[in-house]
Amino acid sequence: MIIRGGRSQSDGSDADSSAPNANGGRTVKLHRRSHRKSRRGCSNCKKARKKCDEVQPTCSNCVRRQLDCDLVHSPTPDAGNSADQFHRSPGVRSGSLRSELMTPGSQASPQSQASACQIPSAILSYEDMEFLHHFSTDSDIGVGDSSEGKRLWQIHMPKIGFAHPFALHLILAFSALHLAQQHPNRRDHLIAEAGRHHTIGLSGTTDALRNLHSGNSSAVYISAMFASFCDLAFGPQTGEYLAFNDRGTEAKWFTFLKGVRSIMESGIPYSFPSATDEGTTANDSSPEFKLRYHPAYTEPFRTLRNYILYTTTANYTAVSTYMDAFELLKDTFDSVYAGLRNPQCENAHFSVLIFRWLYLISDDLAARLQKKERVALIIFAHFAVLFREMESFWFTQGWPTHILHGVYNHLEESDRVHIQWPVDELSLGTSVGIAHEAPNSTPDNYTQQNAGSEFLSSCPVGNGG
Repeated sequence: MIIRGGRSQSDGSDADSSAPNANGGRTVKLHRRSHRKSRRGCSNCKKARKKCDEVQPTCSNCVRRQLDCDLVHSPTPDAGNSADQFHRSPGVRSGSLRSELMTPGSQASPQSQASACQIPSAILSYEDMEFLHHFSTDSDIGVGDSSEGKRLWQIHMPKIGFAHPFALHLILAFSALHLAQQHPNRRDHLIAEAGRHHTIGLSGTTDALRNLHSGNSSAVYISAMFASFCDLAFGPQTGEYLAFNDRGTEAKWFTFLKGVRSIMESGIPYSFPSATDEGTTANDSSPEFKLRYHPAYTEPFRTLRNYILYTTTANYTAVSTYMDAFELLKDTFDSVYAGLRNPQCENAHFSVLIFRWLYLISDDLAARLQKKERVALIIFAHFAVLFREMESFWFTQGWPTHILHGVYNHLEESDRVHIQWPVDELSLGTSVGIAHEAPNSTPDNYTQQNAGSEFLSSCPVGNGG
């Protein structure tokens, strides 16, 4: 291409970079610098007329603007295009490593291959490798009592994730949230990355739930468990109180718990990692997480029982629902604090016993909590005292007091006297006149407003709860 007087024409030759023109001057041949053109950018960037960096599954512009990016559904770049193989992504100091996250054919069963194909190809950056390394090496991230339990948590769980990528994404999200606690200067970025992996993992888990079978049931179970842990780890969120919310809809965290329950009740075989899976013997003789409180609950529970009977005597359905929940909660307190356990829970860790109450409450009580009926809320306030023990784990910190503030704000003034004992136990004040809480909510760079709704609709067993 030759430039003459602002006009260009082809000289038909590439032999010389310059040549004299008719006026004795010289022309200069200009070569356009090669660059990669792409029409694969997401629709949001196209509408905003912004350059899309095409980082899958969510481009940087959509992460920054908190938009749903449709790039994840775009065709994957050609394998031969080296420019697509390595590129930079936000917050990564070096290049990003692109991985299809597919189980090697020589080791994968047809079930695990189908499971792996249920989510789009994903990009794992070097920072994601940091998340995986942190999950596998940090001694404080898991919930195991013993060294064997932690080893199972940190070795066996990633193995399941390698066979079922949706589970791996939720593991990475959980690890990123733990790192966010340890590195305040990176907190917002790490929470955004956790949100990205959380979204991908939930999408894949939802797809797997629609085709639940013995080959993926264990991975789906673990994914639902990590999804619930992540929802707690994002921190207490304005208007969300674990089992109810300000909006009167089903609480997000309950959605994940129902997912676990639906898998367990589906009749499809599943297994959870045990010490024997790694050739070790469980040893709980030296637990690292011990009970921190020993509340005197006998008299408060007697008072609560009398209140339930007095308030709901005229309504058989209500009194049956509330008394069942009360007896189950009383049994859980006895199991945790008095060592009075039934044979099924004889060797269970206290965290399992605490979550068991939430798992076993009836659909009717869950609905009454959703409606914020006063007796249901008062029972739940007493559960907050038990849930306080879970603050031994980093991902539940702040939730018990957050729950109690939520209950308090939704009770009439005349009913607040019935949560005096929980208020005293959680040291929220000398009287029930506790102040309205200023929640420690998740930063604005990741929102979970509708997280889990599609997940719940895919559960194979109704709306158990």
